[in-house]
Amino acid sequence: MSGIMNLANPSGLLKNLQHESALFAQDPNDSYAAINALRDAYHLREWIWHDRLQADAGLQTRVMGAPGNEAAWNTWVNSNCNDFKLVRELCNGSKHFEPDTNGVIQGFERSTLSGGARLSDNFKTSDASFYVRDKNNIAKRIADIVSNVETFWRKLFHDHPGLA
Repeated sequence: MSGIMNLANPSGLLKNLQHESALFAQDPNDSYAAINALRDAYHLREWIWHDRLQADAGLQTRVMGAPGNEAAWNTWVNSNCNDFKLVRELCNGSKHFEPDTNGVIQGFERSTLSGGARLSDNFKTSDASFYVRDKNNIAKRIADIVSNVETFWRKLFHDHPGLA
């Protein structure tokens, strides 16, 4: 992709994601580290497609099981990374978040209190972190979402060195 700020390929962006994810893990209330990690996690999908997979049907087959177009890649990522849809919606939300009754995320919550702060009628937490509620009203900690998606990308790069 581009060479801006020494990020020239997907493995560079993965390294940046690992850095931002570590910062966010140290302080799950750091909204700057949160959005930086989320954006890196989201944009890796595009970088991998355009920089590595788009022109390489063999690599597509090794990664996805069959060659395909960008829509097939997006479907594969969404199917193999459970939290990726949440990451996409959180990244979109960094621009203009309004819960959508048809969307993946139905609410965003943050506790500024520790020790069992009540965030909603159906949810309690023992920490002061950022959370989202999905369409099933299941709350997920954003730090866990970032960690899960980072793990997904690291494993994918490990299993398919051609992506680096």
